[in-house]
Amino acid sequence: NNSAKLVYQLDDGDWADAPSTLTITQDCTLRLALSVNGERIGIVERRYTITPFQPHTATVYVRNENTWNTTNFYLWDKNGTQLNGNWPGKAVTATKEVGDYTWLCQTVNITSKDYCVNAVFSTGSGTPQTVDVVNITEDSYYVIKTSQTGTKYKVEKVDAPTGIKVIENGQLTIDNGPVYNLQGQRVNTPHRRGVYIRNGKKYLIR
Repeated sequence: NNSAKLVYQLDDGDWADAPSTLTITQDCTLRLALSVNGERIGIVERRYTITPFQPHTATVYVRNENTWNTTNFYLWDKNGTQLNGNWPGKAVTATKEVGDYTWLCQTVNITSKDYCVNAVFSTGSGTPQTVDVVNITEDSYYVIKTSQTGTKYKVEKVDAPTGIKVIENGQLTIDNGPVYNLQGQRVNTPHRRGVYIRNGKKYLIR
């Protein structure tokens, strides 16, 4: 319909034609509607709250699928400042158990809303190395793959592990310790769908 167009309203202000991009800088209520022949229909309302930036830390978690003896973290920020010294950075040895894996990790400070950290991972004196990983602003998990782009190893960003192991169409054995349900009751044959706990770890049978 040539007479139809999107219109919007901020708080109790006037309705106006909706731009392709709308920047919201303060708390407000946004209403969006389709205007047909001057009549607004299908009004959608959303409340937006702008949270001021708070300095925080971001931890870079890395798991390597290759058989590298060491894994270097070469980090630099948006200003080009090297955070781990000159190339190839430093060999990171700090680890943390998250989910079913052990991750190498390093924590950096995110000091402003437009601040970010970039990374390249390598071994030895810097060869081989990965592709660049850019714009890190929060806790992030990366897996160094065995496949390559040219001469550089690919890096996959993955979701934060849940710590829950999924068992498809199976049964959780009790050979390695007693199994409990989420109510704390011991279960002798945990085969029904649900979440169970064994040795402090959660398992999902589905």
